[in-house]
Amino acid sequence: MKDISFCIAAATSQVRLFDSLWSSLLKLRDRAEYILDIFDNSCPEALTAYLEKTELLKKLGIDITIRVRNIGLLGESRNWAMSHATGTYIFVVDGDDYILPDNLIYLLDHLKLLPELPQIVLFSGWLIFEGKPTITTWGRDILPIVNTMNRSDFLDWFSEHGWKLTTACLKIYKTSWLKTEALRFIDNIYYEDTPFWFAVATAATSVRFIPIEIYAYRREWNYTQITANKGERLLDIIDVLTEMRKAVYAQGDERIRSAYHRFAVDHLRWSASMIRQSQISPRNKALFHDRSHSVLVESVPHVRNKGLLSFPFKEKFIFSCLEERSLHGGRNMCLALWRRLMRFRR
Repeated sequence: MKDISFCIAAATSQVRLFDSLWSSLLKLRDRAEYILDIFDNSCPEALTAYLEKTELLKKLGIDITIRVRNIGLLGESRNWAMSHATGTYIFVVDGDDYILPDNLIYLLDHLKLLPELPQIVLFSGWLIFEGKPTITTWGRDILPIVNTMNRSDFLDWFSEHGWKLTTACLKIYKTSWLKTEALRFIDNIYYEDTPFWFAVATAATSVRFIPIEIYAYRREWNYTQITANKGERLLDIIDVLTEMRKAVYAQGDERIRSAYHRFAVDHLRWSASMIRQSQISPRNKALFHDRSHSVLVESVPHVRNKGLLSFPFKEKFIFSCLEERSLHGGRNMCLALWRRLMRFRR
């Protein structure tokens, strides 16, 4: 059995980054299998070049499985790749990012020394803005020293910091555990990382922290304008938060509820900034305002009253408005608040 299965989801528009990704992945060629799903065939010439290179790698004896689809979403690609994984651990990788192979080799060697393999291993990474000389360490400040936590200790950490580390790419997951628990991404949404992270985090009973940089996450400098120009993405956020709430309250653990309210407020804040910076249609803006109302009214007071987050001015403004007016029947107030916050007029 291989030590790790790289589950790679890529669009053909990312082919320019093919060499940098694979040059790092192939350093683990004897210890890894590579499962690649190309979910966007919008650039046929790029796809041809992509496939030619993967065929060369196969001839070199590299264990690669490939699927090509004309169109799709990231969650479906990751689920397909994970279903074919046979390695000890699954590593979800995006086609336009980069791996620090030496650090990953250190992590895998470290895990072999443990008496029992953890279900999730968290590590830190780099956030790289292309076109700008900016590299930021991502996650190291919230990861504890190297240790393995049981479920209770991990939920204490998760309620405090889990909302800051939603990306699926800063963890590896024990393959047998994921499949036994049937943990997977939601297929048909644009907002797949947060519900997956919440599902695996609340199911785990053994989590290991190793605060070293392994994953480099690339973003275009104008990232927010690129990824948030689809109203469906923002509406998915509201729908996901609403469904997550049902699961959270069914479990009855106050720490999980606290984590949920942090996720909700943080993602609504992020959504507000996306709407301000992106070309979202008036219809989708209005839908977002309507659907976000119940989440906003419930989660903001929880976060404020427990002192869970330190917010800048905009969030303090929300809190002051909620204090001054009754939460009962506060729909118009909340919608007006969102319009003012996002400088939006209907």
